[in-house]
Amino acid sequence: MRRAWTSRRVRALTPYTPGEQPKDGRPLIKLNTNENPYGPGEKAAAVLRDFPADTLRLYPNPEAQGLRQAFARHVGLTPEEVYVSNSSDEVLSFAYAALFDSSPDEPPLLIPDPGYGFYPIFADYHQIPWRLLPLDANWEVDIPSGIAGQGLVLADPNAPTGIALTISAKTAILDRALAAGWPVILDEAYIAFGGETAATWVRRYPNLLVVRTLSKSHGLAGLRVGAAFGQPELIRALETVRDSVNAYPLDRVALAVAEAALDDADWTAETVRRIVATREVFTAGLRARGFEVLPSAANFVFARHPDCDGATLLERLRGQGILVRHFSRERLRPWIRITIGTDSQMTRFLEVLDLLAEGET
Repeated sequence: MRRAWTSRRVRALTPYTPGEQPKDGRPLIKLNTNENPYGPGEKAAAVLRDFPADTLRLYPNPEAQGLRQAFARHVGLTPEEVYVSNSSDEVLSFAYAALFDSSPDEPPLLIPDPGYGFYPIFADYHQIPWRLLPLDANWEVDIPSGIAGQGLVLADPNAPTGIALTISAKTAILDRALAAGWPVILDEAYIAFGGETAATWVRRYPNLLVVRTLSKSHGLAGLRVGAAFGQPELIRALETVRDSVNAYPLDRVALAVAEAALDDADWTAETVRRIVATREVFTAGLRARGFEVLPSAANFVFARHPDCDGATLLERLRGQGILVRHFSRERLRPWIRITIGTDSQMTRFLEVLDLLAEGET
């Protein structure tokens, strides 16, 4: 009998399924993957247009010093407290390898549920034992007293609910984790749109690693740049993992464009302001149409209607050229996640809801 050419490890994995990316050329309003509707600012665009192509024959700076300095200026840290890599997903994966152990005798990594669907998949890939912690009735993080764990990973604001941690809740979680000896990964992919960043808290909590991305607030989902903030010991651990996989993780184009984007603070602030304003108007419109909408501090909303389950609404909206995200897990089935697009896109969304309610489609 021929052996399988693939490893048992790979055969046991269930990979993450990203949001649909249209392929048929049909014009769609794409509100399913939390992309920024406005794209990057002019400073980043200018760097891309004028990039000297002849330099691509050379390897990039392996330490990404310029970009680390830009992130440090952006959040109020030093470059030694900053790590950068290809997307926050890669940062998260490397952080799992750097902070958590894979022995089956270890206590589990604790993961609030619902949360970002990649969190348990990363754990499976790195063979780290894990345990889901159901959010409470208010969709807030609940860590039972006396629970055994080797660490904690969570998002603030949460995905897919959009709910942000209060400062007191975040402090309580981090104090408890520090006392228990747990490393904590705090994923701030959506922090620009609400909530309070914990970036500078890394100086108070040696066990804390804060992860960021330029995909959302900076309109650079196609560039794939992520970062982490932590005390130098944690940053060096990430660098050890990186240099065991790929010593040149960010290419020259990504380094240059990302640095320009970070230094374009006025553009980023205005774009975020526009998205937040649209979110509030759109949320009011959904509620006026009978939807329950969770309080969002992200660039999306999580909503449900008492008369239409999430999967049905997903298909009806898609039939009208609007893509949203639906999750099949039991607690999430009634809900859909809707990315905040431009004002005109969200107005069209509400118009389609009215047409569906009237039975005109």
